[in-house]
Amino acid sequence: MSQHKIAMLTAGGLAPCLSSAVGGLIERYSEIAPDAAMIG
Repeated sequence: MSQHKIAMLTAGGLAPCLSSAVGGLIERYSEIAPDAAMIG
């Protein structure tokens, strides 16, 4: 079985809405694919 990788790319900055959205994505991907490597 292949190793899954999840990459995140944003335009930069630390806006609260962006941080919240990225945090939500990380949380959800951790539930769906706990063994996937996250890059970002």
